[in-house]
Amino acid sequence: MAYEIVKFTDDAGQAVQITPQDVRQTFCSNATDKEVQLFLALCATQRLNPFTHEAYLVKYGSGPASIITSRSAIQKRADANPDFEGVELGVVVLRPDGSVEHRPGEACYRQMGEQLIGGWARAYRRGRKPYYSEVPMSEYSTGKSNWAKMPGTMITKVAEMHALRGAFPQDFQGMYGAEEMDQAQQRPAQQAAAAPAPA
Repeated sequence: MAYEIVKFTDDAGQAVQITPQDVRQTFCSNATDKEVQLFLALCATQRLNPFTHEAYLVKYGSGPASIITSRSAIQKRADANPDFEGVELGVVVLRPDGSVEHRPGEACYRQMGEQLIGGWARAYRRGRKPYYSEVPMSEYSTGKSNWAKMPGTMITKVAEMHALRGAFPQDFQGMYGAEEMDQAQQRPAQQAAAAPAPA
């Protein structure tokens, strides 16, 4: 079903009204009709207000668009759930002696020969066992931008989103952070660069 206008109340109690024209004029001018409809559907279903930067529609060239939820919106959503009892985050580090350490926080000391190989998170929900998620760097890091500058922070954010979606599927269904989508956004450019030149 195509949306001509979407109306809902966001988590802050603010009335939101969005049209496909708003999406193209304000958020993503080169999105396809289908991408616009998917964005509107997610905003309405999850009560995400794009005008307050809770959700973004990002598209590079002719590649597929990515629908991104801001981390502040994700954290507010988690805090609002009465069953949420916090989340622990950390990194997975390969040490010089070949051992693997699951370390709290984001630090990895490359100058000491350590290698960052993943991130982990544990989300706590009242009345249930903690939901644990572990994600490898190889599946998410682009090696560029913030992935090059602060890889520990980036991979723990990915792990956090995985854990929250696992522990609270109704609250976070269809919601993905920017760190999870970086690789998808890089892919069209990489594919274009790798494509053979026309004869």
